[in-house]
Amino acid sequence: MDQCDGCGFEWHRVVGAELASRLTEAGARFRRILLPTDRDATWTEQVRTRPSPDTWSPIEYACHVRDVLLVQRDRAYRTLVEEAPEFSPMGREERVSLGAYAAEEVSEVVAQIEMAANLVARTFGVLSSTQLQRTCVYPSPVAAVRTLTWLGAQTIHEAEHHATDLAAGLPT
Repeated sequence: MDQCDGCGFEWHRVVGAELASRLTEAGARFRRILLPTDRDATWTEQVRTRPSPDTWSPIEYACHVRDVLLVQRDRAYRTLVEEAPEFSPMGREERVSLGAYAAEEVSEVVAQIEMAANLVARTFGVLSSTQLQRTCVYPSPVAAVRTLTWLGAQTIHEAEHHATDLAAGLPT
């Protein structure tokens, strides 16, 4: 996985020194998209509406990103304390219904994304170059040995890619 076909993200272009700032910005980006100052009375319904049956609603994408940020933070810590841990898939599709994502409050999810983005940013922001080279076995799209730098880049990709997905599901 070198480049995302959907958004053009290139994992190898992300360096350890930029992980924290890009992850912090992810939280602010979701606030701007999900809580615009000019939203009207129908905004909450628009955020909960799926553009098609097979495409998540904006709130579902947002909840997914929140969970990804928290899962990736835990994976980073495991990589720091275990030798090449192997991660299970996070159950992304199952979480949408099990977590009742569509029923979540937009402002609460935004605050949770900001908190999770700041936590994962702090995690990556204090790592040394040696720590960033520690490895794990990442499960998706196929199990592969990855560095913590790659894990951080994957976390950025998830946030940036899904911010675009989410915004596409909202009126302009």
